Amino acid sequence: MNLAYRDIRQNLGRFLLTCFGLSLLLGVVLSMIGIYRGLVEDALTLVRTPAVDVWVVESGTRGPFAESSRIPGDMREAIARLQGVSSAGSVTYQSVETHYGGEKLRLYVVGYEPGRPGGPDRVISGRTIGRSHYEMVADTRTGLALGDRVELGRNTFTVVGLTDGQVSSGGDPVVYLTLKDSRRCNSSSRHPPRGGRSRGAMAPALPIRSMLSSPASRRIARPRTWRTRRAGGSISRP
Repeated sequence: MNLAYRDIRQNLGRFLLTCFGLSLLLGVVLSMIGIYRGLVEDALTLVRTPAVDVWVVESGTRGPFAESSRIPGDMREAIARLQGVSSAGSVTYQSVETHYGGEKLRLYVVGYEPGRPGGPDRVISGRTIGRSHYEMVADTRTGLALGDRVELGRNTFTVVGLTDGQVSSGGDPVVYLTLKDSRRCNSSSRHPPRGGRSRGAMAPALPIRSMLSSPASRRIARPRTWRTRRAGGSISRP
């Protein structure tokens, strides 16, 4: 200890410079870890919210979030009738730009069928959507409050509930509408969805859910059992 102390006293500048370099290196590493985890969390938020395991998309597409997918509207009922499926629903995803309070507001609109999988996993204030038209649940990052009225396309929606932690992979705050309203928003908005159209899929989760899409929509179902195939064999789970 005495030898180390004398060495530090004789080379104080070098010691301080070494400490500064190590602190800077440690800070950079921690920052990179934090940024990476934040990006992963934001990217997976919409994937995890429906709590599904399997996504069914249009043949030839690379997944429900990689590109647009379209599946006939009656496919949801066909999936719902399969053995092991207990319920099914539709979901749409699209980016919309509007104006609120004199400023541009960019939103990621999720359309779903109330009472079916695909809606917000929690509402921290207010209530979920109770009417078939013109109500929305918004993330707190939108800056909206309960009772605020927002114009999307040619329609005006009232904020009836607030959720948190719901953002798209691009960082846009999420708002939830009914499936019918989201389709109208898509057809009447002057700002088309990212990628040219809404994307769709179907998915199972424990008890397994499934997501499908009709034109500009996704379907979700909840099978009690599911089967997935991986390289080298298949796996079945109860």
